[in-house]
Amino acid sequence: MIAIRLEGRLGNQLFQYAFIYATAKKLGVKFYIDQSVCRVMIGEYFQIPTDGFNFLSQKVFTITGFKNLFSHHLKKGFYKLTQKLYRLKPIVFDSSMSPKPQLQQCADNGFYFGYFQSEAYFENNVADIRKLFCIKEKYQRMYAEAIKDLPSNKKKAVVHIRRGDYLTLDIGLPSSYYHQAIERLNGPDILFVFISDDPDHIATEFKYLENKYVSDNSEIVDLQLLINADHLILSNSSYSWWGAWLNTKDDKTVYAPKNWMAFGKQNEYPVGISANLNYNWLS
Repeated sequence: MIAIRLEGRLGNQLFQYAFIYATAKKLGVKFYIDQSVCRVMIGEYFQIPTDGFNFLSQKVFTITGFKNLFSHHLKKGFYKLTQKLYRLKPIVFDSSMSPKPQLQQCADNGFYFGYFQSEAYFENNVADIRKLFCIKEKYQRMYAEAIKDLPSNKKKAVVHIRRGDYLTLDIGLPSSYYHQAIERLNGPDILFVFISDDPDHIATEFKYLENKYVSDNSEIVDLQLLINADHLILSNSSYSWWGAWLNTKDDKTVYAPKNWMAFGKQNEYPVGISANLNYNWLS
């Protein structure tokens, strides 16, 4: 038995699930997911199997009455007890180190911690991961409703801009990166579809673009905009990464920030984030 603790939002959780699935398959063991610290977005949005122990608490803690009975602290206690019962030992992965040497420490009875932001962590299970990360039908219907009025005769170039906490952490991308990519894609047959946590910024920074649409949809609808885009301009977020990775169009063009969170610096971070990706890396 091995385990992983979900941390962060949707993009991070997708990486963590992909890693633990691939690792369990390689080791020939079962796995479970510790859901004690955050909302389980992957189980909410994707048709990921919930049988067995993988999502035990998703079944138990959502039963009417148990939601209140099992407080946050009791939930943490449940997972602590589980860790002791299976005698799991902590194994920590560092995003500043290359994935492949770290993979050598994978073993049964491990409790894994990390963000695992590279295809290198699951590259032998790519086909499986693509099948597992299928969005639930009700959210697919929401997406279809959201795009029904967009012009069908235009290619959709989806632009993801993350600001918010990225500005506070000083890892946001400069507007020049986006202007550069937009200039390369712009044309009469293109509609730029913007996804952002700061729509006011879009209105002012890109006011020169007449051929644009600014999404005000939910995160799972916006993710499908990326997945179904004809072209993509990515931010340096895990959410953006998955939107492009799950997009299977062979003729798409993808622009991405070189060195990702270390954009403008010498070395890539997280290390391995660009592995196996044939994108246009802008600096």
